[in-house]
Amino acid sequence: MAYTCTYAGLKADLLENAEDYSSELMAHLDSIIGEAETMVLRDLDLGIFQDFITTAGTLTAHQRSVVRPSGVVKINSMYLVVGTARKFIEKRAQGYCEIYGEDATEGLPKYWAETSDGALYFVKTPDQAYPMLPYGIVRPDGLSETVPETWLSTYAGDLLYAACKIRAEQFLTNPSAAGMWQADYNNKLLPTAKIELRGMSRESYETAKAIAPPSQVL
Repeated sequence: MAYTCTYAGLKADLLENAEDYSSELMAHLDSIIGEAETMVLRDLDLGIFQDFITTAGTLTAHQRSVVRPSGVVKINSMYLVVGTARKFIEKRAQGYCEIYGEDATEGLPKYWAETSDGALYFVKTPDQAYPMLPYGIVRPDGLSETVPETWLSTYAGDLLYAACKIRAEQFLTNPSAAGMWQADYNNKLLPTAKIELRGMSRESYETAKAIAPPSQVL
């Protein structure tokens, strides 16, 4: 994409183009950029950032809810480890899971859901402690003073900038400006980026990391 940025450059561009510049906005830029990075990672849903999360934790026997694994932007599929095998668990809406598990039967869970408070919900109720093995988008290191460039800032800079503007205008309570940026993001930038970046694999991302010069953090 045409626009590429560094951590310092992105912050400067956001402040320069902010209609309601304030010291409060400047103080919140790091969190705004972090939220925008998460938004872009989730919306692009690229294979290069997806992997099995082996540190997701374990379900607790007799309890349906478990804390969502940290550092996971989006869970695309869920497995539970049973002995030496892994069992695929289908995703459903929480309401569906509650109806399915209404009788509180315990056993190997068949369905899972994401709850409104960010927890993961499983039914049947687990009858023992099952290790979780989700597969999804793992959040890479984001832009910061120690990480001046990332894969997103280099290859999806336009999209990242627009996502930052959406978050910044929302922070400044400018719904009309946020809506304009959101429309451009949804209708133009995101579809274009998905076409340009289609076919990206995790293997190509790892290769790019291996050959990148020290100044090019991916």
